[in-house]
Amino acid sequence: MIAEMKNNRPHPLSWRLWGLLLLVAMVWLIEAYDIGLTGTVLPSLKAQWHLSAWQSSAVVSAPTLGVALGVFPAGVLADKLGRKTILQVALLYYTTLTVLTGLSDNWTMFVILRFLAGLGLGATFPIPYTLFAELAPSHARGRSAGILDAFLSIGYFTSPFLASWIIPYGGPGGWRQMFYLGAFGYLVLIAIMRFVPESPIWLSQARSTVIPSSKKLWSPSFRRQTAMLWIAFPAVLLLFYVIMNFMPSLLLKEGFSAHQALLFASLIMAASIPGKLIESWLVERIGRKPLLISFTLFAGLFALLFSHLHQFSEIIMAGMALSFFGIAVDPAMKIFTAEQYPTAIRAKGVGAAEAVARLLGGALAPFILEQALSSSGIQGTLIFTAVVTWLGTLALSLWAKETRFVALG
Repeated sequence: MIAEMKNNRPHPLSWRLWGLLLLVAMVWLIEAYDIGLTGTVLPSLKAQWHLSAWQSSAVVSAPTLGVALGVFPAGVLADKLGRKTILQVALLYYTTLTVLTGLSDNWTMFVILRFLAGLGLGATFPIPYTLFAELAPSHARGRSAGILDAFLSIGYFTSPFLASWIIPYGGPGGWRQMFYLGAFGYLVLIAIMRFVPESPIWLSQARSTVIPSSKKLWSPSFRRQTAMLWIAFPAVLLLFYVIMNFMPSLLLKEGFSAHQALLFASLIMAASIPGKLIESWLVERIGRKPLLISFTLFAGLFALLFSHLHQFSEIIMAGMALSFFGIAVDPAMKIFTAEQYPTAIRAKGVGAAEAVARLLGGALAPFILEQALSSSGIQGTLIFTAVVTWLGTLALSLWAKETRFVALG
């Protein structure tokens, strides 16, 4: 098994290796479902607790702020203690906090529990694709990440799809049931504990490696890629948060009913699944940099187009195109990030980049977007989204270096 994982010759992945990767991807599915809960329950919370724009912003930003604060320490610990250890602890922690959120009696309790759950979500986020990078051979890293990242989109789709039926017809406490379903994470944890091995690269290298000063994230050796990632990653992640957290609210503002808004939001999210499958094919053929640049460029264009449409069918099609490019770019960004650093500091580098991305693209920017949605409407919100996205495109164009087929050290 270890020899197969470390072998970089271009051969098909075995069913056993695919099974391990798919099991790790299940963590992403339930994590995506959890993240998606914020946007799907927000309209219900506004109605039940009469939230102001500021309070709604806090609901959206609280879990993401927790994610941003939890990512980097988890990366440091994963380099020291192992990828699997941190994955198990984080999964147990945030699953418990998610279930408890369903018991919230008021806005304050809800926001606190969502923030605390976010710490565990953040600790989990970088581990699966760090493991993907270290388990899969170099010729299949991008492909496997793209395919398995589709599990995130399945989770994002599942959240609003279930909510479209459970919340409208589940009575005043319908939104609570969505959080109770998060208990599925306990079953995934048991499977991870039993079947998933520790990263063989980490076992063979990281424990015995003394990190020299030249291998710090902002040393001359890594300054360029760190700067590029800290600009591009937040820009890419903003697209996801706009679609995941604000799409139901955007559709409501366009005149859709509550049931329609959640149902079509799930359909728009589902468009990212074929996008990720196509991305998984393209990323190994045209490379990481061309794919990242082209997908972010098109996503910004469709964000602008979405803001100028008014027919229901046109809005849905533009939203699906935005999701196809704006969310399908994520696996390429993630595996590209993991390929920037050596094993001894890979999880740290990934964690730092993801922390900055979650803080800027996932917590600060959505807070601004909620205010923009209240004051400037849909057009102002999506113009801001497009501009930030293209800043990321510019950083990738100027500073990114291709890492396709590069062996990890």
